[in-house]
Amino acid sequence: MTKKRQITNKEFNEALRNEDYIRIISAASKKYTAFISPDDILECRMNALWQSLQNFDASFGVKFTSFLYSRVVWECKKKINVVNKETTFSCMDYFPAKSVENVCEIEDFLKQIPSRLRTAVYQRFFKNMTMEEIGKENNYSRETARRYINDGLDKIREIIS
Repeated sequence: MTKKRQITNKEFNEALRNEDYIRIISAASKKYTAFISPDDILECRMNALWQSLQNFDASFGVKFTSFLYSRVVWECKKKINVVNKETTFSCMDYFPAKSVENVCEIEDFLKQIPSRLRTAVYQRFFKNMTMEEIGKENNYSRETARRYINDGLDKIREIIS
């Protein structure tokens, strides 16, 4: 294992202004916005950048931006695991404030989306199942469960607006 490099605040601030780094960080964290709060996303992004600056070793033959992307993904996944253990999810958290008055309305909206999406969203938010459990129960992968949940939430948002 390589030794961590000491990063100064000046170096970190310069990295924060690097447009390529910001683009990579944004692309890597974008897919997790449905699963963790904006504050947690920001924390993941900052931790990933700091850790990447400290731990990057060019001798491994990987570009810094690739290393940074992987680190952002890892930080977000780590945060999702923490969130899943600490809280239960509420589907009400995924819609604009005051656009949905109560859970009964969500159930009405669920009836309007395709059954595979409805099942995944229902299992996630009403049965509090993990994506892995949803995938196993429905004979598809965890990633497919995640995609169905995101697609279902997007369809509900379309219906609301």
